Amino acid sequence: MRRAVPSQEIESSSRRRAITGMALALTVGPALAQQPAPFPSRAITWVVPFPPGGAVDAVARIISVRMSQSIGQPVIVDNRAGSGGIIGSDVVAKAAPDGYTILINSTGLVVDKFFYPHVPYKSEQDFVPVVLAATVPSVLVVPSGSRFQDVAQLLAEARKSPGKLSFASAGMGTSIHLASSLFAARAEVELLHVPYKGSSPAVSDLLAGRVDMMIDSITSQRGSILSGRVRALAVTSPMRHPLLPNVPTLAEAANLAGFEVLSWYGVFAPKGTPPAIVQRLNSEINKAIAEPEVIEALRGLGIKTGGGSPAVLAELFKAEADRWQKLVVEHRLNVNQ
Repeated sequence: MRRAVPSQEIESSSRRRAITGMALALTVGPALAQQPAPFPSRAITWVVPFPPGGAVDAVARIISVRMSQSIGQPVIVDNRAGSGGIIGSDVVAKAAPDGYTILINSTGLVVDKFFYPHVPYKSEQDFVPVVLAATVPSVLVVPSGSRFQDVAQLLAEARKSPGKLSFASAGMGTSIHLASSLFAARAEVELLHVPYKGSSPAVSDLLAGRVDMMIDSITSQRGSILSGRVRALAVTSPMRHPLLPNVPTLAEAANLAGFEVLSWYGVFAPKGTPPAIVQRLNSEINKAIAEPEVIEALRGLGIKTGGGSPAVLAELFKAEADRWQKLVVEHRLNVNQ
């Protein structure tokens, strides 16, 4: 025969269950609230520290579309141009290290400390390598009305009149400046550097014949070459480029064995970004640049996709720092330019 339970026992038991439930809610609730949302759970901002329309901008925009589709979140390209890439890079250096603000940059991130005394970040310390996105060779061009038909004629004039022939660049320490300076150093000629505040004004003066030459990315110059506004004299890759098969390499045109300059575009995150997030970004960008439509879109611009682990970009960064520091110091590129 079942014993009748007194109402006091029922009330006490209910009270104990309520207290236990409340205690669990107080302990489990905050623990659940502290769990971070899976990355990424919102839009990613991809900072391009240069104006729209250049090679680095094209790389970011093409990859970002495929990346957005893969992660299910927008990847927004944000152009923050100025000071040779320093302004945009500083935005990322000071951003929260959560993977939602990333940077794409090139040689300038390696050498800006050699040319600007007050860079607001330390590239080696304030950024985490994510992935090498792409590479592209450059091309030596002269205005269509130039008297120079090949590199040999240009060098003969440069040796005859040291410091007379000028080359344009997008600014001190940019890949255009460094490639042109390396060419002059290897050919043992003296050229006049004319820096501009970006590629657009430099190209405008080149087309107008106000400067004699420019070494710029194939991506930026291909349209002007095809339209006949500039004449391509040589490419900086070790082999002739498929988009310009009749244009020789600088190594063969100027008899400069081993001459090679490739612009590279690396993706970086702020210092302190968790390794798991860096790896996720690396994986997603690698996945994007392996897609046939991305490969073809970039190839049409003369750009070759990169890829690999963060360590690949870290090794390239170190090698480039050593290479360009040697050039800057030996040839005093940051003095009286």
